[in-house]
Formats: sequence, C-alpha cells, structure tokens
Amino acid sequence: MQPNLLRYSSPLLATLFISACTTDIQVPEATTDTVPTEGGVLLSADGLFGIGAGAEAAATKLSIITRSDLEIPGIISKVYEVQSTSDSMRLTEIFYDVTGLDSPETKVLVTVDDDDVQLVATHWDINNRRLLSVGIGITRRLFAVLELGFRNGDCSNRLCNSSCTFCDPLSEICRPQVGRCDLAGECSLNLAPMCYDGVDGWADAPATGQTFVVNQLAIAGQDRGFDIDGACTEAVGCIDNALWGLGALANDQLRQSLLGGEALLLLELAGLPTPYTGDDESMTLKMYAGVDADDPMFPANNFDVPPGQTECCEFNIVPQSLTGLPPQARSRAPSRIERGRLRSLAPTPISIVGNVGTPPFSDFRIERALLSGRVPSALDEFNEGLIGGAVPVSSLAQTDNPYCRVVSPRCPVALTDSTMLDLVYTLLGVQPDIDLDFDGLECVSDTDGDGRIDRCCDGEADACGQCSHPIPALDTTRPESCALDPRMADGYSIGLTFTAVPAEILGVAGQ
Repeated sequence: MQPNLLRYSSPLLATLFISACTTDIQVPEATTDTVPTEGGVLLSADGLFGIGAGAEAAATKLSIITRSDLEIPGIISKVYEVQSTSDSMRLTEIFYDVTGLDSPETKVLVTVDDDDVQLVATHWDINNRRLLSVGIGITRRLFAVLELGFRNGDCSNRLCNSSCTFCDPLSEICRPQVGRCDLAGECSLNLAPMCYDGVDGWADAPATGQTFVVNQLAIAGQDRGFDIDGACTEAVGCIDNALWGLGALANDQLRQSLLGGEALLLLELAGLPTPYTGDDESMTLKMYAGVDADDPMFPANNFDVPPGQTECCEFNIVPQSLTGLPPQARSRAPSRIERGRLRSLAPTPISIVGNVGTPPFSDFRIERALLSGRVPSALDEFNEGLIGGAVPVSSLAQTDNPYCRVVSPRCPVALTDSTMLDLVYTLLGVQPDIDLDFDGLECVSDTDGDGRIDRCCDGEADACGQCSHPIPALDTTRPESCALDPRMADGYSIGLTFTAVPAEILGVAGQ
C-alpha cells in the first residue's frame, strides 16, 4: 500500500490527494508512517480523520488506530487513537471530513478518556468541509467528533452571558439561533440568563465579607495552572501556563513590590455562612487593588504585627477597583468551598493594578480567570492559592518592559525601549495560546530581528505560517502598534500562585 504520509508544501493539497487515493481501496484499521523531512499528513483508515505534522517532527513515527469498540453518548464518529514515538511532539493540525454529516456547524472535535470527553478548540473550515484544530500535542490521544447542539465556542470556557449559537439537537431541521452561555456552561436561548443573581454575596457591599491581603505572589512554574481552553498538549498535559518562563525575571520584583507596599491585592470572601465550618455551596470571591491605610504609609505592618506594635493589615480599596452604582468590585467570581478548598465556578475577567514598567502603571488584565485555594474553618489563612487565565496580547503590548536592558545570563539579548510583548516573543519564543475570540490563534513576529514586534496576523488555522490576514499598525511610525488593534484579541496563558493573610478594609482611598 502507498504510504499515507506525504511530503507536501500545502496541507490542503496533501489532504485532497490522499482522500482521492484512498476512497475506493481496502485499507486496514490502522495507518502508520514516519514524518518526512518537510512534514506531512496522515489519514485514518477510513479517510475521514487526519493529522498534520511539520518539519520539526521529521523522523517521528505516527499512527492512527481506528477504534470501533467505544460507545460514548453524543459521539457521532469513530474514535481515533493517535500515537507518536516522540515525547515532545506538537501536531500542526487535526481534522475531520464532514462532507457526509448533516449540520456540521453543530459538531466539534473532542478528546476521549474513558467516559470523560473534553472539547478541543475547533474551527469549522467551511471551504474544505472539515472540522479543524491546530497546535495539539500528543503521545497517545483519543479523538472523536461530538454533536454539541451549538457552535461558536465551548460555553464551559466562556463567560456567563456571552454569545453562543444554539441549535436544538432534537430538531429534525436545526436552525441555529443566537443564545447566551449560562452559569452551568451550556448555551441557552434565554437571552438574559440568571448568571449571578442567585450567588451568595454577589451583590453585597464591598468590605462586608471576610478579607485577606496577598502576602506572596509569583508566576507559577510550568507544572502549575488551569486548563483554560479545554485543549491538552503532550508537552504540558492540560496545564495552560505559556508565560511560566517570565518567573525567573519577574518574581523577585513581585516579591519586592509586595514587601514595599507598592502592589497590594485584597481578596474578599462574600456570602460566607455564620458560623463558617469549611463548606459553602455558594459564595463570591472579590478582588481589589489596595493601598496601605497607614498615614504615613508603614509597609512593615502590612502582613503581621511588627515588634512593639499592636495593629496590622489595614487597607483602603483603590477606587479603580470599583464600578457601578452602588459601587461594586470590578473583579468578582462565583465560587464554592468544599472541605476548605475554594474554587471558582466560571471563568471571570480580573484586573490587577500592574507594577511592571514605569509609573503610572497600567492594569494587568487576565481573561477567563479561574481561581482556587485553601480556606480553613478558622479563616486565619488563605493558602495554596492559584490564579489561571489568559493575558491579552494588548495588555502585554501596552506594558513597558523593565527587564533585559543589558545582556546577562538570563537575557541573551538586550531589549531597550520595548514592551512586555517584545520580551515574551524574544526571550520565551511563545505565541498566543488561548483563542479568546474563537477565530483561530493570532500570531506576532519580529521580522527584522531588532527585538520589537513588527508583524501581526489575525487568527486562522495557521496564522504564523500563512498570515492571510495581516493587521496594519495603528500608528504607521510604530510598527509594533499592530498589537494594539482590537482584532489581536487572543492571549497568553499564565498561572499565578499566592498566599494571603487576614486583613481589614477601612474604606476607599481618597474618600
């Protein structure tokens, strides 16, 4: 039999060629081949499922085993087991031919683990009639196609009340309708879902709950974080933390900023029952930027009572952390606590007053943020804290970079007059990995090697390789300003670890 893995310059041409060659011949239930020098595409035995690998995977042996022994509710395809001889391989794409399927717009690619089905970020490639996902890491993964009933993103990874497209799977003629994601992670036709009205503490006035101040904060290592997009990779599993490499540079500054009282983060647990015994089915975690309430400022008593003193840990809320009338926390997360372990129930945008670069500092935004931590019944600590989410490209692009001004062991190149986005691209060599606008991942690059981003590509299946939709600079004299265009909406995943100690909020700064 002819090998299924072909040398190619165009994944589309390779896919079409393979499909044409395998339509009318008998093929086994497994296909195996080795990735050639310039990469290639391997199809499953039935010709419907395929994987693509780039030149960096050359000499890697890939296999697709078609499974017919698994019956999983909602799965409308066979299950395809993908195996690789490489321990650190990332596929350029996986895809499924939907030519023979009704309503392909309601289907999505998933990974399968026993009865656990996880959604993969899927694009409906209308022109080529296929479901497509890119940048998937594997050693041994099971893939299939699931009937979702709606499209435009997985609601379990989207904000409550954000738009989705609903399609009733029980309808013989499915006409998609505009709906809204509800708090349960489902697409609902209710155009105004009850997202948070029933969450205890959600509407409580600021500073009326149990308050803590963060006394330790750091960018987590590569093995700490949340699954933000529902897509796992072989390299890091299901943990999303693309910015972990910044910890070696930024964590010392974060620690000094906390000790000096320059960057204070307040956490409020609103809606806790009395007495609190370590469990609460419904409560709200609120976050504020804080300032020392001492006048003059006295950072030594921010986290504990210093020798010779009797008071500590009193703060005011930075006004920018509040919004609306009556004022309420800008950053709120519906949460629950079970046996002392707190976790948020839905992705939430949070905004932290930054302390990187030159004052005045800009907000450090994290989209789709998830939080967890340990809150014992004594309420005397908030430990094992973890925040995970995606930092938008624009947030990094408008933050000055204070690092790598000169070459050092940590900085192989000198970066002057640069942004944190320039640092991430040059030092870490990573691209946005969280698709926040569900159009495919955006891409940035430095084409002239001066350490500044000067090329931006809107999201598509392979934005870095094709850049079919280049985004021009907002300011023609500053090529890097292309990263500030609203179309550059995607983000870099991050994980932050923290601990906190009890504190008191006295009021709002300046009021």
